[in-house]
Amino acid sequence: MLNSRPEQQQKRTLMRAIVFDLDGTLIDSAPDLHAALNFVLRLEDRRPVSLETAQPMIGGGAVKMITEGFAVTGDPVTEAQMTKLHKAFLEFYEAECHHRSKPYPRVFEVLEQLRGDGYKLGVCTNKLGYLTDKVLAGFKMTGYFDSIAGADRFTTRKPDAGHLLGVLDELGVAAEDAVMVGDSETDVATARATGCPVIAVTFGYPTLPPDQLGADALISHYNELPGAINALR
Repeated sequence: MLNSRPEQQQKRTLMRAIVFDLDGTLIDSAPDLHAALNFVLRLEDRRPVSLETAQPMIGGGAVKMITEGFAVTGDPVTEAQMTKLHKAFLEFYEAECHHRSKPYPRVFEVLEQLRGDGYKLGVCTNKLGYLTDKVLAGFKMTGYFDSIAGADRFTTRKPDAGHLLGVLDELGVAAEDAVMVGDSETDVATARATGCPVIAVTFGYPTLPPDQLGADALISHYNELPGAINALR
């Protein structure tokens, strides 16, 4: 489903790199993140939350998930609780990150196609680096990417432009010659701050309806991604 903006249609550019968000974009990781959130809620005798409730909390890191999980189940999390719970969340998730998650349909085929077409590929995610590496390695995806940047890879993180610019610098590609692919307001804001076009997937975890994210194009399946990229050129 393509929704290109007129200003993008008027400007042709040479796309040389595609940079992907991870959670909700390459990987359906919500089930394992949801399990980790409910694990730490149970540690404080809180009720569990549903997967549907947890999904919009994804994308800003574990602290954000814990903070929002506590907000919907009772009193806010305290600083002392957060120190303990953050560690517990990360340990649980590290052990469980491949148990329920899975790559989205046709991801591997499309990544293979894009690399064959000469694109450099990167990952820009607010997941911590060691967890990003474990997830990608567990699904045998690491080798597709020329640059992988978790939340702690640079001094800034999404939606700060420095996170995506750091990936593009490693790829050796200017922002105007790249495309960001993500699922959330954070991804769109990051791309806008960086100066590159952005494609949003409709199957991720945004807090707004996908057609309200302000992306240059929307796709509902990975089969549509190559065409959407070509339409932005």
